[in-house]
Amino acid sequence: GYIEGTDANDYNTKLLAVKDALARSVVDVKVIGLSDKTEVSILAARCYEGPDITYNLVEMADRGGNYRRGIDFTVTAEVMRRVGHTVNPDDDEDAGELDQLADPSLETFSEKVSTRPDQLRTVTRTGDVRGPNTVNRFLTGVLTGFTNIYAPRNWIVTHEYELNLTGLVLNYTMTAIELLNQLPGGNAEFAVEGEHQQHTERDEQMRYVTTHEWDLLCSGGGYAQVLALIRPTPGPGEALVRESITVTLLREIRLRASFQLIRGADGNQLMNWTETLRITRPDDVWEEKRYPGIDPIFVKQPKGVTRITQSGSAIGAGVWIKAPDPIFGNFLLEPPEVSYAVLNQAELQTNWNYVMGADGFEPKPGDVLGRPETPQLVG
Repeated sequence: GYIEGTDANDYNTKLLAVKDALARSVVDVKVIGLSDKTEVSILAARCYEGPDITYNLVEMADRGGNYRRGIDFTVTAEVMRRVGHTVNPDDDEDAGELDQLADPSLETFSEKVSTRPDQLRTVTRTGDVRGPNTVNRFLTGVLTGFTNIYAPRNWIVTHEYELNLTGLVLNYTMTAIELLNQLPGGNAEFAVEGEHQQHTERDEQMRYVTTHEWDLLCSGGGYAQVLALIRPTPGPGEALVRESITVTLLREIRLRASFQLIRGADGNQLMNWTETLRITRPDDVWEEKRYPGIDPIFVKQPKGVTRITQSGSAIGAGVWIKAPDPIFGNFLLEPPEVSYAVLNQAELQTNWNYVMGADGFEPKPGDVLGRPETPQLVG
């Protein structure tokens, strides 16, 4: 085609109008030729994509005093089909038979599977849905079928989709990440994504501390069922001593929880054990006497026996540890003393103190002191 103006102003006005019309996308396009005959008519409502127009202005020429400039343009559109027929872009009449049926329920897609060294997989499916009701068909058909194969709680499933301007073409991407263990949850409230970390530490007191940390994205409107399932149950000789819960709301329901359990590192309920052996030898001991008007007088005390004091404490995980027997139980100089203390709900402490005598014999600390391999319990 071409643009022709009677003068410069007329030409510029027509040129701007044509440029404005050709710069638009997804609009009805009708090309009228000689004798006002419609040569091409494309309705945007009957297109998956477009119509889109590209154009190029050719050299301007002066024709009999008029300004004229040629225009080359291209219209691109993807036109809808009926089942078994094409559709005339500008009306509802069938244009002719097709060799291949255009079934709107047959969506196209491609699938990519990547496998990690631990054999856990990530599945990515990309495709498109065309025709009417694309969003509903994707959500209730395509996505539902995908999640039936890659079930949530065993897989982390995410999706995204993009509609074209007409709403007749939907491009989507769905991703399923395989999990080693199932995400926790009940029938109504459950985790759909997250991690669980377990940290174990043994300290110098032979306390075995295990910490569980959870970071879970929850679905179903709450998190109570998830929290009940992840709270650990202490095993034999173990106690839950610390718990921290943080919940993020409004934007999402994200549960962050930390649980700490302690137990004896030797496989029993004894956690802390301390013991002291104090020896007082019967050397010469002088007592100072003071009287008015004279210098102090020193009097030698009677010779005694070797005094041995055995004392210590033990902390049990929810139980009382029985105090050890005195080293010299037949030679007690003072009544044996045993006491009990509650440090907290999980830690119970036993204390003992024995004062004994020994006639010229001193035990070796390594022979009588030490953490018992099999501690006895009170009662």
